[in-house]
Amino acid sequence: MMFNIENINLVAVLIAAVISMVIGYIWYSQGVFGKDWMKMMGLKESAMKGDMAKKSMMAGFVAELLTAYILAHLINILGVITVPEALQLGFWLWLGFRATLEIGNQLWGGHPMKMFYINSGYRLVSMLAMATILTTWV
Repeated sequence: MMFNIENINLVAVLIAAVISMVIGYIWYSQGVFGKDWMKMMGLKESAMKGDMAKKSMMAGFVAELLTAYILAHLINILGVITVPEALQLGFWLWLGFRATLEIGNQLWGGHPMKMFYINSGYRLVSMLAMATILTTWV
């Protein structure tokens, strides 16, 4: 099976990646999970405004673009056309790949389980949103 860029809506890929970043911005904000996450990571608020944070955000956006692009291919290959199918695909991809990576990081990193719930929860919501956008934006 070949990858065909002609079947991929690159605008939808870009929008899905941006939406994932927006979800992350809200998810990790001070009013939601940001305070707890920063405490568990050992970060100060000033670190979130420095060069490291900017580089991390840029690298994160590139990663989200790649995730959205590959997800768009999977949606095409599997023939996903409805929102329930998109949500099911997003869930299984999250469970099989994102959550399993997060639990490995959790177990080896020695962080509280709350860190796993925060990070994997974001990844689940993000994957569901991207799958929905990429399925419905034809």
